[in-house]
Amino acid sequence: MRRCGTPLGGTPLTRILNTHLHSDHCGGNAALQQAWPGVHTAIPPGQAEHVRHWDAYALSYTPTGQECPTFRCDSVLVPGSEVTLGGKPWQIHAAPGHDPHSIVLFEPQERILISADALWENGFGVVFPELEGIAAFDEVGATLDVIERLAPRVVIPGHGPVFGDAPRALNTARRRLDGFVRAPQKHALYAAKVLLKYKLLEWQRIDERALEAWAESTPYFGQLHATYFADQSEREWLDCLVNELLRSGAATRQGAQLHKRRVRRAAPVHRVAGRGCRAARHAAGHCPAPADPAGCAAGIHPARLAPVPLAVAGRNHAGHRTGRTARGDANAADGAL
Repeated sequence: MRRCGTPLGGTPLTRILNTHLHSDHCGGNAALQQAWPGVHTAIPPGQAEHVRHWDAYALSYTPTGQECPTFRCDSVLVPGSEVTLGGKPWQIHAAPGHDPHSIVLFEPQERILISADALWENGFGVVFPELEGIAAFDEVGATLDVIERLAPRVVIPGHGPVFGDAPRALNTARRRLDGFVRAPQKHALYAAKVLLKYKLLEWQRIDERALEAWAESTPYFGQLHATYFADQSEREWLDCLVNELLRSGAATRQGAQLHKRRVRRAAPVHRVAGRGCRAARHAAGHCPAPADPAGCAAGIHPARLAPVPLAVAGRNHAGHRTGRTARGDANAADGAL
């Protein structure tokens, strides 16, 4: 919360917008609402009733084995409508696939897209409906088509750096999608590793016997094993997944415990429209240098901040990172989780 409050300079947080309700995107809502009781929280409409009458299973937290503290919602983000952020209208577009209820936000004047997990620089999020046997790869493709028609100049994804080359990212995403369609087991393996990795982000470290107990009690994990990997025992399969995380450097083993690897990175430098800036810091409103705002990938700079602080997209990990915050300006892409 200290990291979250610093860029606000004592000004109360006024709005939280969730692009979808996976725990890594809304896991900080409760903490933000506790810190700023007057904050207004808007979510996609598809699961509003599950939030109002809290249903952890319907909200996916029980099936995925994730934790998400109870939070309230005050309004819904209806696809086809607009929401004003930083004095500009942002279009709300349905973006099913990764999550059937997900939305993306698009500011047409500066062509800035908050893409949630529908498009990253090198792919997109796990297609969770597919884990339940619901065909959704076609919806992923349709959402990529929507993004292509919007032709964003700048994309702020739910994970990874801000980027400007949307056509390249779309091509990468379509190749990845085609691979999953051709080999669903590949997607299932990806999903299993993601579930394990994000749980480790929540735990930070875990005894391997406790990890095994979690895997046995997590419905999606058991379903993935039974459907795609039944030729291995559950223990053998879990060992293979853990070894994948160790090989990739996402985790380390210390005795009988698995630890999330701690990585310190400088904000990457990105080029947009021929100009460079530390896009991630600008997008979060943290850039200390008096740079030309036109050179910032997200067009956000402290010198141009307006007085409406907003919570920003997709930077929550179930209580560990409770959300980037910034004050929105006329070009800001702040405002969604």
